[in-house]
Amino acid sequence: MPTALYAAAEHHCLPVTAQYANLSSENWSETAWAHPACIIQPINEIHLQRAVSLLVESNVPFAIRSGGHLPSPLGANIDTGVLIDMSSFSQIHYSANKSVVTMWSWAEVWDWHATSFMPNSAFSDKLSTMMTNASEVSTISSLNTGTLVLGLQPISTSLIEAGQARGSNSSNTLGLTPRNQTWLVLDVGWHFQSDDNAAHAAGGALNDRIERASVKSGNYVDYVFVNDASWDQDVIKHYGPCNVARLKRVREAYDPSAVFQRLVPGGFKLDVEN
Repeated sequence: MPTALYAAAEHHCLPVTAQYANLSSENWSETAWAHPACIIQPINEIHLQRAVSLLVESNVPFAIRSGGHLPSPLGANIDTGVLIDMSSFSQIHYSANKSVVTMWSWAEVWDWHATSFMPNSAFSDKLSTMMTNASEVSTISSLNTGTLVLGLQPISTSLIEAGQARGSNSSNTLGLTPRNQTWLVLDVGWHFQSDDNAAHAAGGALNDRIERASVKSGNYVDYVFVNDASWDQDVIKHYGPCNVARLKRVREAYDPSAVFQRLVPGGFKLDVEN
């Protein structure tokens, strides 16, 4: 680990320090806990720029954690590499002349899966039946402290239109179509690490079952909300081919060496062409 990194990040801790255990496991779900070689807590953009530059120069893998809400394994944490903990960023600054907003944001084991559909009473009845009688529900219930929570987030046509009105259609990077829709999330909870694979498989299979039913009934919406998606769902593909191409152009312009593809293993990624 480059010693210059410690100087660049005045707030850092190593495995031998008292606060390491708490900081390495601050992620909301135990599935995202890890053992980074070092944790740094930049307090402003200068510290952050210095730290990232040193990590890139030294070819050191790193992860970035904001609120630690993502439950995906190593999605916002890392083993052996460096964890950049953004919890000390707590301000918002707007630069009017540059039109830039700088935002400094802020167990039980849980996993989740997401899909979307257009709401209607007939499909709601089907959903209710699946959540009661599906074999995957029985599998989850059989786990120690096995818990299944269904979340439904209604998204209105007017909400999407209001978001798109803030920019041109090309700025709709999420690929959302203006229509009433519901974003579904399945929260699966359990206790023992030995049940990780069974819980994840059951949650994913139930989500697939719901998605197939929505496709068959004509209610399916081709969108996956990134905050609720499982680590193995292809979130970016659901933004649509035009938006994926646009994101790749942005990457070429601002990250031509693909630092955040190579050195940051967690999170949802764009495909890397050979």
